[in-house]
Amino acid sequence: MSRYDREDVDFLNLPDPNPTIVNYYIKGGISLDREQYEQTDNQSAICAKEIQNKETKITTFYVLCNSLNQMFDPKDKDTRYGLRDQWKFRRVNRPTFDLYVSFLKNNYKSLLSQAERGL
Repeated sequence: MSRYDREDVDFLNLPDPNPTIVNYYIKGGISLDREQYEQTDNQSAICAKEIQNKETKITTFYVLCNSLNQMFDPKDKDTRYGLRDQWKFRRVNRPTFDLYVSFLKNNYKSLLSQAERGL
């Protein structure tokens, strides 16, 4: 521990962190809130997430992509067995996010290719 870990920082007038609502999407397009996500055993199965700021009501959307800008396909053997640390969440717009979640629900490859065009 550092020597200054317990130092009082009230004089800095730091703002409180913005409260957010987070929804996670897993294989099958199933939506999980933060509590359900923390209770799941396999937290690495998250394919997409949606974060809404409670104060400003601004929603940001994120999809799991690799360095080649390919979206994560949970049923494709090549993407499932790839190294998980190579996949990062990338910010996308609403229509792209909706197409990707539709792909997770229906597993139509055409929806995935349409969503990847929005990257």
